[in-house]
Amino acid sequence: MKQEIKKVGVLLILSVLALITFVSGIYELLLPPLQLVAMKVLLVSAGFLLGHIAVVSFLPKVDFENDEKWQLSLFALGFYLVIPSCFAIGG
Repeated sequence: MKQEIKKVGVLLILSVLALITFVSGIYELLLPPLQLVAMKVLLVSAGFLLGHIAVVSFLPKVDFENDEKWQLSLFALGFYLVIPSCFAIGG
């Protein structure tokens, strides 16, 4: 479990900081372009975390250096790329 938290540690910190920004009311004080950037950071971080949870939960351990199971690696990369982009576009 500690290893999984180390993988997404920076992302968790960004998510918490962005969430604090929204909860504390600082969000309303920002200029509209900065509000958009803050919202996108929060959405992409949440999407990446959901993608990581989905890969860990639904797929066997993925070894990206192993050429024998390249389809599994592409499928995992699809989770890591598609889910955050859907969160960013939908938000």
